[in-house]
Amino acid sequence: MNGLDHLSRPARSSDGDRAVRFSFVSPRPLVIAHRGTHGAGVAENTLAAFRQAAALGADMIELDVRLAADGELVVFHDEKVGPDAVGSLTLAALRERSETDIPRLTEVLDWASGRIGLDVELKEDGYVDRVAELLAVFAAEPARWWSRRS
Repeated sequence: MNGLDHLSRPARSSDGDRAVRFSFVSPRPLVIAHRGTHGAGVAENTLAAFRQAAALGADMIELDVRLAADGELVVFHDEKVGPDAVGSLTLAALRERSETDIPRLTEVLDWASGRIGLDVELKEDGYVDRVAELLAVFAAEPARWWSRRS
């Protein structure tokens, strides 16, 4: 038991927004890896950065989500790659131009399931409902949000 097992069920907020809110009591501060653990050849917001953060003991990972031109929800922080907006490029073009293995949000959710908590930031409007649906599935089981440590 790691003190994070008191996670409440997700609920819509009373003010009508679509945020999924959780509350819990932690006996210690949480370690949240901002865009994973990156540097020394590991790019931020990649599965490699997230794996490294989990291996180092982070409780959660903060990540950024954008919508690519092909409709893919991608994990990427910057608004542009070179002169082009992320939303004007397909995932394949983003990967090629950034020379980074940019993950789909679904790939990150699949990997994180049962391993580590997530703090997901949407970088613009227009796909909140899609992300909320994916996160509702991800969060349906509390063990999917918080890593278990003995």
